[in-house]
Amino acid sequence: MVAVGEFLTYRPQLPLLLNTIELQPNFNTYADNPGDPYWQNGATGAKILDASTYVEPGASFNGVDLTFSGSVVSNTIDLNLYSAKYFIKALDPNNGYSDALGGSAMYDLPATGNFTAFVPAASLSTGLVIQYGFVIYGINANPADMTTLGSVIVTGATSNPSNFTELVWSDEFNVDGAVDPTKWYHQTILPNGVGWFNGELQHYTDRTDNSYVDNGSLYIVAKKENFTDQGQTKQYTSARLNSKFAFTNGRIEVRAKLPMGIGTWPAIWMLGKNINENGAYWQTQGFGTTNWPDCGEIDIMEHWGSNQNYVQSALHTPSSFGATVNHGGLLASNVSSTFHEYSMEWSEDEIVFSLDGVVYYTYSPPNQNMSTWPFVAEQFLLLNIAIEPSIDPNFSSSPMVIDYVRVYQEPTSTLIKDNYENNNFHVFPNPALDEITVTQISGEIILTKFLLLDISGKKVKSALINSDNFNVNLSELPNGIYHLQLKTDNQTIKSFPVLKQ
Repeated sequence: MVAVGEFLTYRPQLPLLLNTIELQPNFNTYADNPGDPYWQNGATGAKILDASTYVEPGASFNGVDLTFSGSVVSNTIDLNLYSAKYFIKALDPNNGYSDALGGSAMYDLPATGNFTAFVPAASLSTGLVIQYGFVIYGINANPADMTTLGSVIVTGATSNPSNFTELVWSDEFNVDGAVDPTKWYHQTILPNGVGWFNGELQHYTDRTDNSYVDNGSLYIVAKKENFTDQGQTKQYTSARLNSKFAFTNGRIEVRAKLPMGIGTWPAIWMLGKNINENGAYWQTQGFGTTNWPDCGEIDIMEHWGSNQNYVQSALHTPSSFGATVNHGGLLASNVSSTFHEYSMEWSEDEIVFSLDGVVYYTYSPPNQNMSTWPFVAEQFLLLNIAIEPSIDPNFSSSPMVIDYVRVYQEPTSTLIKDNYENNNFHVFPNPALDEITVTQISGEIILTKFLLLDISGKKVKSALINSDNFNVNLSELPNGIYHLQLKTDNQTIKSFPVLKQ
């Protein structure tokens, strides 16, 4: 027997579903040895289980907020005998690995439904060892049939079914050789003529040494080598790809393995098509009208070789950029040796990030304006590996390997909404024969111009406006889908899909 209030162990079962585990009261299940993947040395008396395959306890605190969340599918343990809890701990190796949080981030698991724990970075200090996990307190009769004790089935916090189900753009990397120039552009020009941002040390090149397709995968390779370009000699090379496709609202899925090496900085990310960055693809096509961060930036995945299995997503907007407060991340498993799917879903009022279907960060500002939400205009995708000044001097070469890139949007049948209306604008009729009417419901925004773009992004009509109510003539246009953009000065405030019949 174990006294009430003492730690009990539990035995993990084989996953019932993706990201699902089963917790059971148990006794004498584990040996106290570091070979047990569910045992963390230093936490006296506590047997700690990974929350899912995507949470790895035992990483050093790296200065970011901590979150631990999931969902209880069922809970059949006897609540008169047992209490199931989830926790975040910050173990102090200088104080016997005691919990620096004093148990303040340990909570009861609900009978069913979602759970989440949050610890702000400001309450932690460097050198702490972070653990996420579960524990069951109570009396253990240690029966021959463990099923009589019941169990708690926990799953990762998965995303809701997506409305973005129509594949609109992709690269499956099925043709060996050079990167497909109809889909990707090599950005190589040093934006200030000397170097890249953040003190980065690399040249980006368009050579197949740094980017190529082989056996169904794209390889972006960071290398240590002397390379001279644009009058500048650097000791590292890499590749930076811009997509020749841009869009608003949709879902991106990128399946990738990440490079290794302290000082490597791979990223899968997006920038506004309107960014005026020297040498960016859309800048060369005449779209560069807006400075960063006003154009908006969506970091789908960033990884730093100095924190091997930590991945992060972030948003950079006029309200917070650079060391942005809008970010979230998690510890993943074997990010450099195993493919993982990094996903971002962008709707009208939130952007959701997930890893292998497990949601770990959502950006949804309560007050949306151009300072917090510049994500009303098209964005394009970037893939690159940067080299930080902290690069390991023994680093030689490492690739980011990408299996596929896929972009989904709403099917036409659900995309086109009759009498489209949100909090600020009313667009009707939609679909339309010859004309649509736009009415501004709220007068907080002063519109100055509209643009009508075809499905390829080409401008087919524009006009200055000085009224809260105006019409757009479609009679001379061929039938099809168009995008109506409403603007104030040089900023796009809203974009509506319109069907001309």
